[in-house]
Amino acid sequence: MVVPSESAIGRAVVYRHGEDDPPVTGIITRVAPRRLFVRLGSQLYSMAVYPAELEFIARRRSDTVVG
Repeated sequence: MVVPSESAIGRAVVYRHGEDDPPVTGIITRVAPRRLFVRLGSQLYSMAVYPAELEFIARRRSDTVVG
């Protein structure tokens, strides 16, 4: 589960809607109190989803900001 916070914007996630549905990757574009907006796959728009339906994709070491 992803915790809704402004720092999550821009992070890559996996969206899992149901047990029989294939997972879809996306990018968090906006955070609301109870939902996150995610641009899934190649869609041009964002969709509101529950945080429990998302998991962060692990960041690579090369993505870490050093400073």
